[in-house]
Parts: sequence; structure tokens; C-alpha cells
Amino acid sequence: MPTWGGARVTGASFISAQLSNAQLNGLDFSQTNLQAAGLANAQMAISTLSGMELDGTSLSHVNLSGAQMAQTQLSGSWLNLTDLTSADLHGANLNGSSLFGADLGGANLRGAQLRGANLIGAKLNGADLRDADLRGAVLRYVAATFTLNDALFDPAITQLNEAGRAVYYQPTVLRGARYNRATQWPQGFAIPPEASLAE
Repeated sequence: MPTWGGARVTGASFISAQLSNAQLNGLDFSQTNLQAAGLANAQMAISTLSGMELDGTSLSHVNLSGAQMAQTQLSGSWLNLTDLTSADLHGANLNGSSLFGADLGGANLRGAQLRGANLIGAKLNGADLRDADLRGAVLRYVAATFTLNDALFDPAITQLNEAGRAVYYQPTVLRGARYNRATQWPQGFAIPPEASLAE
């Protein structure tokens, strides 16, 4: 289990590196290449990944709590069951990503792009959704129509039995989440009263 917590790895290449279960807390990954890196269950709390190109990356079940991920490109990525509590994702591109069961409590998602993202079972308690674009995002669990699509092949999900998955078959939790008039919601979505309008 590699341990590099607190080191600076700016400009390094980890293409296809196997970093599963690695202790990477506090690392500065600026301009680092993580394409196809195996990061399952990695510990990357308070790490810096701001502005990185991580489209299509698997970061499922990774601890990214408190991570700096502003303007990071994560479209089409797997972030299922990922800990993103208090992460800074403002301006990040998460279009089409799967955040099934992810914890985004207190995360800064201001101006983030979440079009078509899967947020079933995700917790956005206290998250900042001002100026965010959630058009087409899946926030309501409807058993008859819900599907995990390609995320069904994500090892973080396949290792769960149906009962384990069912724990997350619930609508996105928005208790204490903040939004403004510029926040764009899925068509027909009724903003729950536990979310608050804050300009």
C-alpha cells in the first residue's frame, strides 16, 4: 500500500498506475497525469486536483473529502460511493458522471456542471449549488425507470449485492443545500423545502 501523504507530485505521470488503497492524503496532483490509474479505495483527502483533466476516470469509493477540485474536468467519470464532503468543486465539469451514493455534504458546487449526472442516493446536505447546472440530472428515485447504465459495471457497485445497493435507492438528499435563481434544475423537479434559496 503506497504512502505519499503530504508530498508534491506536480507534473508526475501515473498513467495506468495501480494506486488502489494508497495513502495519498494532502498530495498536490497539479498537472499530474492520472489517466487510467487504478485508484479504488484510495485515500486522497485534502489533495489538490484543481483544473485537472480527469474525464472518464474511475474515482469510486475514494476518499476525496476536503479535496481542491475547482474547474476539474470529470465528465463521464465514476464517483460512486465517493466521499466528497467539503470538497471544493466550484466550476467543475461533472456532466454525465455517476455519483451514486456519493457524499457531497458541505461541498462547494457553485457553478458546477452536473447535466445528466446520476445523483441517486447522493447526499448534498449543506452543499452550495448556486449557479450550478443540474439539467437532466437524476435526483428522484423511480424504481420502474431507474438504471445505473454503464456504472453497473463499476467494481464499487458490482461488489455490492442487491440489498447493499438498495440502501442507496432513494432521492438525492438536499437538506440545507443552498441554491439561487441561476441554479438550473431538471425539468419538472420540485425543489424540496429543506433546500434554501440564497443569493
